[in-house]
Amino acid sequence: MTEIARLVAAAQRQDATERERQAAFGRIVARFQDMAFGYAYALLGGDREAAEDAAQEAFLAAWRSLPMLAEPAAFPGWFRTIVLRRCQRRRRDSPPVTVPLEAAAHLAAADGDPQRHAERREAAAQVARCLHALPEAERTAALLFYIGDYSQKEIAEFLGVPVTTVKKRLFTARRRLQERMLTMVQDDLHAQRPSRDDAFAARIAAFTREFGQMLVEGVPVLHSLAALAERQEDPRFQSVILEIAQGLREGASGLSGTMARYPEFFDEHYTRAVCLGEDTGTADLQLERLAAGEEIFDDEGRIILRGADDPLIAGCASSVLWQAIHWGESRLRLTARPDGLRLFFRVNGQWQEGWRRYPEVLPALWAHFRTQAGIGGESLPQEGRFSYPTHGGTTYDVQVRVQAAEGGEEMILEAQPR
Repeated sequence: MTEIARLVAAAQRQDATERERQAAFGRIVARFQDMAFGYAYALLGGDREAAEDAAQEAFLAAWRSLPMLAEPAAFPGWFRTIVLRRCQRRRRDSPPVTVPLEAAAHLAAADGDPQRHAERREAAAQVARCLHALPEAERTAALLFYIGDYSQKEIAEFLGVPVTTVKKRLFTARRRLQERMLTMVQDDLHAQRPSRDDAFAARIAAFTREFGQMLVEGVPVLHSLAALAERQEDPRFQSVILEIAQGLREGASGLSGTMARYPEFFDEHYTRAVCLGEDTGTADLQLERLAAGEEIFDDEGRIILRGADDPLIAGCASSVLWQAIHWGESRLRLTARPDGLRLFFRVNGQWQEGWRRYPEVLPALWAHFRTQAGIGGESLPQEGRFSYPTHGGTTYDVQVRVQAAEGGEEMILEAQPR
């Protein structure tokens, strides 16, 4: 069963609660909102407001009629028919739009530079004229392809035609549009799609900021998610938050893994940052940085460290000590060789390598443990110790020894409860 079929079946379940059915349908809306808008936009001659209204009416009609859909996998084509009928009704009941597609060309803010505003309006009007000149079948395929991140297979399922037909229509549409105009079309449609407005980004930022604050205050994750869901005005986002909480209750693989199921709300950078927070005990810190719009990883995917006092380093140090105590024999080893640093835990009498996911943090951990233990200078061996209080109330004495090793140096840490 495909993901869409699974969601449709969940929204149809008679033994589910109303909230559960609405949550599933909210996911469907999130997946199809750009598709519905793009299709209506093509059918209604580029009238943005009419297309938005038709798409919303189609979703309401689909929700009411969903119990009558016999085969969940047939939803894309079935829903397309609903959108088509809504658009046909609007074209029948309303007089033709006398102002052409240029009327939708309002991409610039009214308070921007007048000359730049005029240039952007003219560019958008040019895009509209080119799209309007395409035959309807090609125009529809191009709109659906460039307005969102839909694959040719998804477009084919929605239109009820073979994938080869979609490929042919897109090829012909691209050939009719010059390369520069093709870029303008994509930029124009991306700016108009419902799922990428400023309000969407603001909702995610507010959720992230409030979630981080709750974790700082000690509110459990599930309680935090329930409270945040109640605050949401957007039913789609509310349903996603509730599904994340339900997934965690059912034993899903962590908060980041559960969020990754909803890429339309939480992108890869977001879920990687949450995963980093889970692994290092700094979830509140990572959420705070996400809410502030900070970059957490560089272009090569490595963690961006903010100096020796970065709270992430202390969080990582606490995390590896906790793992050594609870999963191993309260011992860990850092090795420093010309090819880099590696970290090992002592488990069942053997050293097992860990933390391969974040090698860029290991040099900072080496320096952090030396500082904590009061170890300075270059002579070897050197020893020191520091206290490590756990959240459970137990305090450990951590003995640190830095010594020469084959090809470099190694640091051995051993924790003993007081």
